[in-house]
Amino acid sequence: MTHKTRAVIVAAQRTPIGSFLGKLSGFDAPKLGSLAIRSATQKAGVALSEVQEVIMGNVVSANLGQAPARQASIHAGLPESVVCTTVNKMCASGMKAVMYGTQNIELGIHNCVVAGGFESMSNAPYYIPQGRSGYRLGDGKLVDSILKDGLTDAYNGEHMEFTNINMDKVPQLKPAFVKENGTVTAANSSKLSDGGAALILMSEEKAKKAGIRPIARILGYGDAEKAPIDFTTAPSSAIPVALKHAGVLQSDVNLWEINEAFSAVALVNMRLLGLDVSNVNIFGGAVALGHPIGCSGARILCTLISALKHRKQQVGCAAICNGGGGASSVVIELL
Repeated sequence: MTHKTRAVIVAAQRTPIGSFLGKLSGFDAPKLGSLAIRSATQKAGVALSEVQEVIMGNVVSANLGQAPARQASIHAGLPESVVCTTVNKMCASGMKAVMYGTQNIELGIHNCVVAGGFESMSNAPYYIPQGRSGYRLGDGKLVDSILKDGLTDAYNGEHMEFTNINMDKVPQLKPAFVKENGTVTAANSSKLSDGGAALILMSEEKAKKAGIRPIARILGYGDAEKAPIDFTTAPSSAIPVALKHAGVLQSDVNLWEINEAFSAVALVNMRLLGLDVSNVNIFGGAVALGHPIGCSGARILCTLISALKHRKQQVGCAAICNGGGGASSVVIELL
């Protein structure tokens, strides 16, 4: 598909991924987002006054205050006139933010957009469900916002509650979902994490006029939905949509990033699509790096760009599943 205006990436930066209650726990989520935004604008050499919109993914927004993306924008020093939007598409939030930013540029609405995502799972609060109306009599309970709003399937009540791994205990770990002969455990699942990622998107014309050399072009993107219980295989449905939109054959793709909510996600989608394992997640995935849920969709795009540079290859595709049964995918071309 050809577009009247094409979107290019002129910078893609991220914070380190912090472990749960680790070194980055002193930063709230919007602050992590602001650090990524500021780093990306500096990397691109973009004047803060040039940014017209900020679109950032964030999932566990409880207790962050109003408009988390707006907070990140202002903390980054962007003008108060910048339009800001927070996106929640679960794990795909950061990628969906990039897709929305791309669409704004393609439609000619804006020519310079910051898109990405941020999450501080370390600072996610607990809820007191009956705190407003009162408990009257008897015991109450606290509800963990990470599980309630971030990791629990709203349809079947299953969740993943994984933090750090003790390798000595790996053989004894119990399956998380299928109790008998189950294979998904804390050892092969992503970790609760903190982090932020931001990409600077411009129209090709704007980048050329500003004298900024793009690092990648967004060729296409797409989403797919399946039954909530089948969310792990949703990338295999979203990827063909993105490839068709990009006008790219699967055989034309050099490298792949498939987010690892669990290691099984990458494995099953590689099998369903017939991908070469040596070209998927070459720098490791979320099981190794961590999975700050609102950030991860943008993080894997940053990683994909780095991987293409490292391999001196051109076309890459990133995909990420999300709670509720969905997935998003983006195809890029290194310039």
